[in-house]
Amino acid sequence: MGLLRALWNEDASKVVFCSSNLGDISVGQVRALAIQIVRQLESSDSQLFVFTRSAAAFCAAFLAAAHSKKSLIILPQSGADYLKSIGVKPTNFVSDAVEDCIRISWEHLPDVDGNNQLSIDPDYDVEMVFFTSGSSGVPKQIFKTASVIEAEADVWKDWFGDDISHIAGSVSHQHIYGLIFRVALPLMARKISQDDMALSWEALMEDVTPKTLIVSSPAHLTRLPEKHAISFTQPAFILSSGGLLPTEACFATAELFGVRPLEILGSTETGGVAYRQRTLEDDLWTPVSGVVTSVGEEGELRVTSPFIPDAEPVKMGDRVEFGEDGRFQLLGRIDRIVKVEGKRVSLPRVEDVLSTHPLVSDCAVFLTMQTGRERLSGLVCLTQEGQLKLGELGAFKFSRYLRKNLSENLEAAEWPKRMRFVSRIPTNSQSKRVLSLMQEVFEGQKILDLLAPTRMDIDGFEAKISFKVSPNLPWFEGHFKDNPILPGLAQTHMAARLSEEIWAVEPASFNVNRMKFQQVIQPHEVIDLELKFKPDTQRLTFAFTRADAKVSSGTIG
Repeated sequence: MGLLRALWNEDASKVVFCSSNLGDISVGQVRALAIQIVRQLESSDSQLFVFTRSAAAFCAAFLAAAHSKKSLIILPQSGADYLKSIGVKPTNFVSDAVEDCIRISWEHLPDVDGNNQLSIDPDYDVEMVFFTSGSSGVPKQIFKTASVIEAEADVWKDWFGDDISHIAGSVSHQHIYGLIFRVALPLMARKISQDDMALSWEALMEDVTPKTLIVSSPAHLTRLPEKHAISFTQPAFILSSGGLLPTEACFATAELFGVRPLEILGSTETGGVAYRQRTLEDDLWTPVSGVVTSVGEEGELRVTSPFIPDAEPVKMGDRVEFGEDGRFQLLGRIDRIVKVEGKRVSLPRVEDVLSTHPLVSDCAVFLTMQTGRERLSGLVCLTQEGQLKLGELGAFKFSRYLRKNLSENLEAAEWPKRMRFVSRIPTNSQSKRVLSLMQEVFEGQKILDLLAPTRMDIDGFEAKISFKVSPNLPWFEGHFKDNPILPGLAQTHMAARLSEEIWAVEPASFNVNRMKFQQVIQPHEVIDLELKFKPDTQRLTFAFTRADAKVSSGTIG
């Protein structure tokens, strides 16, 4: 049974979704929502855009698209600037998340069969359009007909069989993975699915039964709850897709729930490619039924699949090594598309969006490791105006400022969780950006964190900082055991590093002029540091004082 038949031929009283707010939702109610949409459609539009929180509302838009023979454009977000950039209008956009669109109402919704108000050909193959980064790093549309989605759902329907009767999840149905498992699979297999995406483990586990399929993601499975903090019932299966599941999270999930996660490898372009349920860290991937996998010229995974409309093989961007039994092991990415919290993120796209801000002059975005988890991170260079703004707000508030200004153009998963504002992006001797060098920037501790200033006043490119000298500062080591002092070179280094942390600037050179060391600095002393940076000459002047007595001073650059 295909999607249209499941929504059109079923008895109107058949319950297909259950909602935490609305209770049971029947096929008839989905049809009633579709009638509301059709009444507001303009016949001149050939496309119908959709972004909904409710899976049932999405199905109503799907029915409306079938009735009007329109392509269904499935949006990944609903920000105003984003909608405008792709040509969305209030008259061709269905949503329960924004105001200016085709509105739907759940109030007094009857169970109707819709035969008198909708014209549906159950054999019509609705064209569905998804947005993805694509293997080139350029955002693009992926065209798939409903029959392609149904073909994949049908494979998994047979795979799960009668072991499941209920589907719940933390993945949006606006994502192809969520659409297949939270909408297509339950409708075609006549199972009940949760209408709303669960935002927390507490909400998700309230509805779990021993025959529940949990549709989750690596982002969700790396944030597991304490067992005593949730209503606990062991589910039948837990799915993870949209990115690689960290080994630690995989085994922690199995220990908590008593169920080994079913990991699915795939993409919007390819659909599901392979799966595994690990007992060992490096267990191999098994191709999904009907999928043909091979190795390309650069060692990359190539996929031919019934879930790909085009017959040509698709390059996945993952290096692989095959075993004799046809299973394979992943060896890492070969492109600049990464998976962050279940979303394919194009690093060049994020860099392009960040660089459009008038306070940003350059940036580099990449993955770093933090407490065992991969984080999207960014090094950002600033214009002179941006440097002043950074000094005024500080790094944390300034990153929030940038995010607020660019929130309409980047989804939450695309925004770097770690940001360092720097004077330049590190390069090697051949002026090429090297990932390891950029990652090292995040490994070193900030001087401001080491000093823990008690006072910091910043006015333009002048700063006054007061701090108590900690005996644990690393520069005391070796200078000297029984009478430690802070070396003059360390003071110069501190001044230069602080100028970068405060304003994202650095001196024109590291030549030191007019250097004077008049007194020593020892642990537990209260020190005042004054910094002055001149943008026109890129010279940094610094002066350390103690109770108004000069300690050291100099000019760098």
